[in-house]
Order: sequence, then structure tokens, then C-alpha cells
Amino acid sequence: MSKLFFILSTILGLSCGTQKYTPDRIEPSFILVTIDGELGSPDAPLDFTSEAITRTISIQTLDFNSDPYPMNGDLKLHVRPGKIASGEIVNGETFDPYITIENGQWTGEVPFKNAFGPARIWVSDEGDKDIMSERQASFATGLSDTIHFELPTITDFNKIDDTETNHLDREFTEVQTDGRDVRVTVVGTSGFWVTDYAEQGSANCLTNESCYNSLFVYTFQKPQGVRPGYKLILLTGGNQEYLGTTQFSFPDYLYEEGSMTISPAVLTETELCDDATMEGLESAVVKIDSATIPTTFTSSSDDYADYLEYGQWPIDVGSCSERIFVDSSALSYAFNPADSAGAPITVQGLVTQVWRKWVVVLYDDNGLAGITPTSIASGSDGPRRPTPRHQ
Repeated sequence: MSKLFFILSTILGLSCGTQKYTPDRIEPSFILVTIDGELGSPDAPLDFTSEAITRTISIQTLDFNSDPYPMNGDLKLHVRPGKIASGEIVNGETFDPYITIENGQWTGEVPFKNAFGPARIWVSDEGDKDIMSERQASFATGLSDTIHFELPTITDFNKIDDTETNHLDREFTEVQTDGRDVRVTVVGTSGFWVTDYAEQGSANCLTNESCYNSLFVYTFQKPQGVRPGYKLILLTGGNQEYLGTTQFSFPDYLYEEGSMTISPAVLTETELCDDATMEGLESAVVKIDSATIPTTFTSSSDDYADYLEYGQWPIDVGSCSERIFVDSSALSYAFNPADSAGAPITVQGLVTQVWRKWVVVLYDDNGLAGITPTSIASGSDGPRRPTPRHQ
């Protein structure tokens, strides 16, 4: 044995025998995860679903030498991308993402939902659920085999009863564009709006029950290259709810040049008075033919202060108990709605939500009809990101 090998052996604790190096560390070091059930494949992925589904997994904790380690304590389950269906009833019991391991083993059904693309069930040692437990976490992690799902369409993740969230809120989401017809509808100063026309077959999503097929892509500055009518062939981004409206931030997108007439969904009083319908139209181009600026909207009204600060002002539509608001900050001419109080107007713009208030954001000078501007202001090149207003 050379002198150098002897020195290295002494430092590293090596020898010519078969003894394994066992460091002073917290165990387990690894988690072996096996999974049963349909996994799909890249060529035949499973359908995306927001309903809970289950897969059976088996767990074995291992030590540093990959030998079975008899752990007793809690591990935590995750699905990436997707969500563990905490609270789901499994075998008569409410499911908890913390599972109790005995002698290093566990087998059971795991409910999860909203998984898309290549997804895996993650198992990690993050410490026991009981914060008073003295067991130290090893932060060992194990992954199941890949489960292949379809990418979600805009409608898949957006169609939800709660008007202030979506199924993939706070996920980095990739939208299904292959075989779809996702088109840019409006380009603004800080992003652009898109609609998946494959959901409806026409510009007006009220022609069937799909809807929920539009969203805002926030680019922080005026996006370069895209134009209304262009078709997206890739769209990913950080999915979030901004003031109750679904949007993608830090997006990545590819497009094909093209043209398409962007026709608005013409809304009636019935649709404007219904929150579920308005949620389905969020970020879509709409038109309201029969609206009135309230006679009570004057320079001394409470809504007027909001108008001065945020550029949003109310309109009355039939007998709706809640008013619809209009954001006219994109107009290139000076317009004070209080000067036209009581006047009937036509409005065309994009639906957004600001703290449970529905706002139609005008995107060009054709967004208002029925009024006459009194003066010309500095030009505007489109709508801005919706601005918060007071509750």
C-alpha cells in the first residue's frame, strides 16, 4: 500500500475490508416510493381533472447505505405539479398529507387533484406533524414514478365556483395549446389578453356552457411582437389571482402570425347581474349596449373620488343590485363621466374583477359610444393592468 493511499485511507476512514462508511447523520437518508395504478404515458396521457383521484403508494425508508431504516414518525406527501386532496375521505377517514410511518414502512391510497404534464408524488421527512415532537427531520425525499397527464386548457383551470381563485392558483402552469385555438384578443401597455376559441366555436362564449376561456398575460411592459388575432402555440407562466382576476406573470410564449376578427360577447341584463356568468367572461372582450351613467354620479359622490384616483366609474344596467364599473383610463381623449350623468351609453372592453367588483376595461377609443368628447388629451396606446379600487 502506498504512503499516499495510507494517508487518504486514514483521512477518509477507508480500509481494504468491506466495512461501509457510516457518517454521523440524521436518518433516514433516502425514501423508496413505489406506485400502483394507471400512470399514462407521454403519448397517451391521462385527462387533467380538478376532481380528486387516488393512487396507491408503498414507502420504505432507507439509511445512508440504502439499507432499510426502521423509522417511526411522520412523513409528508406532496404532488408536483398538482395538489394533495387534503380533507378527502379515503377508506372512511379524512386524509391528512402527514402520514405515520411504522418500522420504516407505509402503504396506502393518496388522493390528489389538478396534476398536469409529467407529475410525481413526493414523500419527504419534514419532521413530525406534532410540533412538540423531539424527533429531528432528516429532510430525506423520495419520488414515485411519473404519472402523465394532459396539460390543462384555460377553461380546465379557470372554471371554478369561487370567483377569486382558480384550480392552479400559485402554480407555474403550462396551458394546452396543441390542437387548440388560443388567440391574442387585445394588447395593452403591460401585457395582453387571450381567449381559447376552441372552447366555443365563436367569439361569444355565451353560445354554450364552456366560457372561462380567457386570461390576462402580464408582461410588466408592453409586449413586443404579438398582435390581436395571433395564435399562441406555447404559453406558460406563474398562475396567480390579482384582485380576483386570473393572470400569468413572468410568461413564456410563442406565437404564429395570423388574423382574426375579435368580436365581443354582447351581454344582457340577465348575464350582467349573474356573478357566475361574469366569472366565466373574465378577461373576455364584451359589449354592453344598454347602460346608463347613474344620475347620482356627481363630483360630490363617493364613487367620484374613486374615479379620480383609479379611473373607474359606475354604470347602471337594468335592475342589477350590484353596479358594473368602467375603466376609461385608456381613452386618448378627455372624458368626465360625471358630465354625462343620466346618459345612455354603449360600452365595449375587457371584463376584470377588482375586489368582487366587476369592471369593464376599455382598450381603445371605440370602447364608448353615445357620448361626445369635449377635448383631446394626450394619446394612449391601450389598457393598463387593472388598478385596485377601494372596497
